[in-house]
Formats: sequence, structure tokens, C-alpha cells
Amino acid sequence: MLIFSRQEVPLAVETVSEITTVITGALKKITTTGDEFIVNDTVWYRRKRKGGVSSCVLNAAGFLSRTFQKNLEQFDSWNGETTLEDQSFDGYGLVKILGSCFGITEEELSHVVKEYIKLTNRPLHSFLKYFNVFHGMYVTRRSFSLDTIPVELHRYFMEVEPSEFIRVGVEFETGNIGSSFRSLMKLNILFARNLIDLGVFITSNDKENCAARIWPASNRNGSFTELDKRNYFDNVYLPLLEFGFAPDAFSKDAPYLHEKGYVFKPKPTKRVIEYKGTSYRIFAAGNKDNVLLPEHDEYSESAGGIKEGEVKEPTLPFLKSSDVRSENQLRRRSRARKLKS
Repeated sequence: MLIFSRQEVPLAVETVSEITTVITGALKKITTTGDEFIVNDTVWYRRKRKGGVSSCVLNAAGFLSRTFQKNLEQFDSWNGETTLEDQSFDGYGLVKILGSCFGITEEELSHVVKEYIKLTNRPLHSFLKYFNVFHGMYVTRRSFSLDTIPVELHRYFMEVEPSEFIRVGVEFETGNIGSSFRSLMKLNILFARNLIDLGVFITSNDKENCAARIWPASNRNGSFTELDKRNYFDNVYLPLLEFGFAPDAFSKDAPYLHEKGYVFKPKPTKRVIEYKGTSYRIFAAGNKDNVLLPEHDEYSESAGGIKEGEVKEPTLPFLKSSDVRSENQLRRRSRARKLKS
């Protein structure tokens, strides 16, 4: 898996390095082919219950999040899915704090934030954001260094006895852009309630070469590219480490991602359906029965043409909503029509 680290936080380099090693280690262990994360981006189809054919998603997002949580638990002092005060999130870790930590008085805070915004060319409207972030880091907690703070401001801070550990909350987001904002808000709340000290947010690095290819024909468009377009960082009210991910490669020979954490390949059945002049071979795909590929598709062609003994089912009619039946009932209807003819 390709991993892209973003953002800096005021922590000792050794502490950030340890957190980064754990997160990247858990991500790198998400594999599909050998030791690589290779994704099959073939577009599949399904029969709609009301008739007709539409594209569908075969790669399950749950494969990534569940595998990541399982991998994270293999590291000492780290857990997968965690719930604190009714807030559930994807991972939680305790990391020993190294190096010096600093604090500031509430009386000095407002002035320091104004100077910080000026020295770092932040927009004026970000004052409230950084006031809350700095208050959480340097007034409420004793966990942060001055590594990313302009040296001109160091004189306002005082060295303090550090906490033993920094508490890290992790969110791994594979949904749409709205889900990404909800995950960030969840981390904000955990920080504001003093349940975590640092957030880690993971999502697709970009839409075009990652999210839209892993999950074609879906709205899972959440990515740092899309977040950047929406100025998402204005809504981040905590120190945050960010990691973008992307597959090592795409291949039509790669297996697909099952929501239960394993990979699979659809198996051809002896059934074909025709819709609007196109013949679709029917494949069994785990718990997603009856996924379809056009017969001219490379994967479909590798299974061979229509062979003797295979059933070519008639085109499904468009049904009224009151006539919708289960898939088995639709099959029985189809067989009945053939017997009548």
C-alpha cells in the first residue's frame, strides 16, 4: 500500500516517529496479492429487483477498516475499534511521551494565538480555531513540545512536567465526503472532552486514482483531494496527523475485497441474461449472488462463451413496485415462462 503522510504536530520527533511507525505498519499489512495491496477496478453489474441492469460495487470498504483494526491490535498498547463515552472510533493507542513539554497561562494565550496567526500567515477567521487548539494542547494538557511553533513565540511558554503517555484516537474513513467530515468531528469531540490528546485521520489520498477506482460506481468519494477543495482544515480543532493511502497497483487479475476481511474471485455460473442487446454472464460472488459482466469483458471471456448446458435467461421485464419479488421468485417466473413456450 502506498502511504502519504500529511501535516505536522508539536510533538518530539521520536514520539511522532513511533506513532507513524504503528499507523504505517498497520496499513502496510493490508494486502491482497503477496505483500502488496493490488486492487481490481473492474466495473460489475447486477440485476435490479424492479428489472433492468445497473452497475454495482464489488470491493467492500469493510475489508479495509476491519483489516486495519485487526493489524493495529498487534502493536503493544494499541487497540482496534474503541468506545469512550458512547463515541466509537477505529483505533486507540498510548504512546510514551519523549522530550520536553510546555505550557502557557490563559492570560497569555489570546496574544500568542494572534501572533501565531500573523507569523504563519493564517487567515484572521482562524483565531477561534487556534485558540481552542492551543488551549487544549498547552493549558489543559502537558503533552506537547514547541517543535512547530515559531521561535519568536517560545518566550511565552514554560517547560512543564510532561504526562507519561499521549492518548491517540484513530479514524479510518472509506466513505463519502460527508462521512469524512463526521469522522473529523468525532475526533474533535474526543479531544474537547479530554478523552484523547492527538487525532490520526486516514482516508484515500485522492479520488481519481484511489477512491473512484477501488469503489467504481459508488459515492465513496472521500479523499484528501476532495477535502482540500472544501477547506476541511478550518473544521479541525485538535492536533492531527493525517495519512493518505492508495493501492500499490490495479490489476484485472487481482481478487476482490470481502467485507469480512478476506479476498475472493467471482465464480462463473451456467447462466446468462440478455438486456438491451447485451449478454451478461452471471457470476456468484460470495454473499452478492448474481453479479454480472458483459460477455465481451476480459474476465467474462476468460470463462468461455455460452457452452452447451448453460441457460440463457430471457430479459427481465421492468416490474411495478407492487410486483417486486425475491430473486428466487424471479427465477421461478423465468423458468415458468420457458416451460410455457
